[in-house]
Amino acid sequence: MTEACYRIEELTSVKRGPTQVRTFLKGIRLKWQRIRAIPVPQKSLDEHNAIQAKFLEDELNPVLEAAQSGWGHVFFVDAAHFVLGTFLCCLWSFTRLFVRAASGRLRSNVLRAWNE
Repeated sequence: MTEACYRIEELTSVKRGPTQVRTFLKGIRLKWQRIRAIPVPQKSLDEHNAIQAKFLEDELNPVLEAAQSGWGHVFFVDAAHFVLGTFLCCLWSFTRLFVRAASGRLRSNVLRAWNE
């Protein structure tokens, strides 16, 4: 509301308080609305399986073979999950706004620790 007061004063040289500006905005049928997210689809199960198979083939198996032959160490540790989320705000608008965003279910999983 403070920014709206400032903008109105900047554009019209008329200083109004927050209550007056709020009444004005409601009078022209603006609403204080939260922006909504449209979830973007995640990777398909086949794509996920292909990525996991590539990791197993290119990264994990060579390190495990090296550790078994005595040339390194592999430590498996507990997982950490970092969630990719969208933080949406509210704004004054005539219609609700929608933005493309992550669904909130996409997690980055840290599943390993390496000791080379």
